[in-house]
Amino acid sequence: MRAILTLGRFLGLTIALCPLQVLLILFRIPLSKRLPMIWHRSVCRIFRFRIELHGKLSTKPATLFVCNHSSYLDIAVLGAVLPGCFVAKSEVKNWPLFGLLSVLQRTVFVERRASRTAQHRDEMIARLESGDNLILFPEGTSNDGNRVLPFKSAFF
Repeated sequence: MRAILTLGRFLGLTIALCPLQVLLILFRIPLSKRLPMIWHRSVCRIFRFRIELHGKLSTKPATLFVCNHSSYLDIAVLGAVLPGCFVAKSEVKNWPLFGLLSVLQRTVFVERRASRTAQHRDEMIARLESGDNLILFPEGTSNDGNRVLPFKSAFF
């Protein structure tokens, strides 16, 4: 029963905030950059994640955060503490629900083809120059977090 209530809270929050985020993005309202972080923090509360931060986060605009990707729960946790947009493989855009959420988060989608690297690099540079922070997983996949996998990202 608890799992059903948790899922219901998650879906309720998501259904309530998605139309708002669409409007914020369409009208280029600055809150569109902040709302995804609010959503991630709320998701962490709903799922009862306890987040402990050690050290200081960069507060400078246009920071490229490079992170190890242990599981898909990383997205909620990192999105709750890092004000930024994720860089994700282009396939994510077509995933049910999470594709929509990633678009609304203003994710930078990249194809893993060498012929597109320069175009995606330029898009990431433009986003950084406009003041956006980016969150990149250079390994290009998730793992148990006990080791670093080879970096697959030409952008790193």
